[in-house]
Amino acid sequence: MRGTDTEEGANRNPVRRNQSSTAEVKRKQRILRYKAYRIQGKMKASIRKTFRWVKRRFSYIIHGRY
Repeated sequence: MRGTDTEEGANRNPVRRNQSSTAEVKRKQRILRYKAYRIQGKMKASIRKTFRWVKRRFSYIIHGRY
């Protein structure tokens, strides 16, 4: 009887480990997606700032304010 109890216990632990590792993997993937969104936002903001600067510079040059 005792041998079957330990076998059942051994079978239960991997399932719990798999569930927790699956949750951990999902959490890490979610965090990576958040980081990717943040980087995309920073890139978009940088590009917007660059275009504003270029527009302002050309506007100053064309209208003789520079």
